[in-house]
Amino acid sequence: MRDTRTRLLQAAIRVFSQDGYRAASTRDIARRAKVNQVTLFRLFGGKSRLYAAVIKHLCATNNFREELERRLQQPPAPEGCNLIRAVIEAVTTVMFQTPAFYRIILYSVLQSDSRAIQTIWRDLDPIYALIAERINDDVRDQRLRRVDAVGAARLVVAAAVHHYQVYELYRGKRRRNFSARDLSSQYADIIYYGLKTD
Repeated sequence: MRDTRTRLLQAAIRVFSQDGYRAASTRDIARRAKVNQVTLFRLFGGKSRLYAAVIKHLCATNNFREELERRLQQPPAPEGCNLIRAVIEAVTTVMFQTPAFYRIILYSVLQSDSRAIQTIWRDLDPIYALIAERINDDVRDQRLRRVDAVGAARLVVAAAVHHYQVYELYRGKRRRNFSARDLSSQYADIIYYGLKTD
C-alpha cells in the first residue's frame, strides 16, 4: 500500500507540474501510477486532497530549512549580506534539485489557486519566521534599517524564486556568460543595500 501511495504521489507531481491543478486529471495520474482511479480516491479522497498531499510532500522533502541553516553556518561575507545571500542560494539550490516544486508553485499563483497557495505558505511559514528572526537581529545590531521582518523575508524568498524563473526561462542560452551564482549574488546585493542602514 505504501508503494502504491508513493507511486501515486510521484505520478501526481509529474502531472501537476506539467499541467497545473485545473488541467490535471485523476485518470491520467492513476494511469501513470499504474493503478485504477478507485485506488487513488480510496488513498487520497480526490484530486484536491491529492494536490495538498503533493505540496506537503514536496515541502517536507525539499530540505529548504536544512539547506538554509547549513548556509547560515558559513562564515559571514565581508560585505555583510550573508543572510540574504544564504536565503537566495538555498532557495535556488532546492529549486534546481526539485524543479517540479517551483512549477507547481508557479501554476498555483498563475491559476489563482488560493487553497494551494495557502497550503504552500503554511508550510513555508516556519522558514519565513527563521529568516525574519535573523533580519530582526540585524535590525537590532543596526546593520539593517527598521523593516517589517516577515515582509522582508518574503521579499528575499520571492527574489530567489524570480531568480530561478529567469534560469528556467533562459537557461543561459539567451544571455552570454549567464551564471546562476552571479545572479544570486546580484539579487542579494540589491536587497541588502536596499535594507542597509545609511
